[in-house]
Amino acid sequence: MVLEYEYVWAHEYDKGCGNAVKSRPCCLIWVREKEGPQKQAFWVPISSVNDPSRPKLEIPSAERRSLGLRKQSWLLLDEMNIDWWPLQVRKIGGEGKGDFLYGSLSDHLYAQLVEGIRQHRERRRLIPRHAT
Repeated sequence: MVLEYEYVWAHEYDKGCGNAVKSRPCCLIWVREKEGPQKQAFWVPISSVNDPSRPKLEIPSAERRSLGLRKQSWLLLDEMNIDWWPLQVRKIGGEGKGDFLYGSLSDHLYAQLVEGIRQHRERRRLIPRHAT
């Protein structure tokens, strides 16, 4: 699922920032059961910045449009937020507006994302939000 989420970038976290500057579209890639009532959510950021130094997976234009993303976009493979589900999920466009959900990735793109994350696991950063 692609949802609006308050993502904290690794470089922000390294500077001591524990809160997101803004919410953004992110892919909820896994939800893991923990002891007790809470579940851990793993979030992959979506960016419209094509940083050549970072491993990423481009969202095909037709799929991007179906999600309502206007700009060319990439799923970044080298960092994720880990948080309690459903903390930090926000409405698209802010409070009082629309929905939380952009849509879902196709099975093919989701499989590519999971494989890309596996391939870059040595480089991947897990940014703890609340679920550690």
